[in-house]
Amino acid sequence: MGRRIDPMEYIGKKYNRWTIKAYRGYNNLGKHTYLCQCECGKEKIVVLSNLKSGTSKSCGCLNDENRKGNTWSKKHGMSFSREYSTWRAMLDRCENKTYREYPDYGGRGIKICERWHDFNNFYADMGKRPQNTTLDRIDNNGNYEPSNCRWANAKTQANNRRSNTLITFNGKTQTLQQWADETGIYKNTISMRINHYGWSIEKALTTPSIIPRRKGVS
Repeated sequence: MGRRIDPMEYIGKKYNRWTIKAYRGYNNLGKHTYLCQCECGKEKIVVLSNLKSGTSKSCGCLNDENRKGNTWSKKHGMSFSREYSTWRAMLDRCENKTYREYPDYGGRGIKICERWHDFNNFYADMGKRPQNTTLDRIDNNGNYEPSNCRWANAKTQANNRRSNTLITFNGKTQTLQQWADETGIYKNTISMRINHYGWSIEKALTTPSIIPRRKGVS
């Protein structure tokens, strides 16, 4: 049997654009309902299960903004563009709880700035997406907003992953791959020297490799 819900524990919680203000009891289907205030200021009675599932995300203003973005993209022939596909994927990652990548984005608190809920604004800020690039957040723990986003190639994004091991030497902090690029030593060799053989970072990065690393090879 599930945990009994205390209706008052949800007061003040935020779901998408809704903030729960007050409990309003059961509806005719026996479901808990609350008075909620949207970010735009409008208030409405919303069923708790719809808030938690994401079925209701706003008073309707979010859909209006998305429709404006869709209208703009179709008007300018961009509904099938790489920029528009990137924008839609960004929205899904952060706001669609059923999306496969949501746990790594919206699920850990990554948000999209209000301005970028309109495709027009997103495209105005980011411009045309260069070949072989994708949308990258400079700070992986930061939100999607103009000051924290760029078009980046695969190598730049790989060096910016949360899972990367960072190594500091002579006051400089870089990923394993970046040190491999700089020293000409294979990254696996550097890793083995430090983690398997117990070498100091200085020795691992300054001892020439017996087999020199070819340019462009990890």
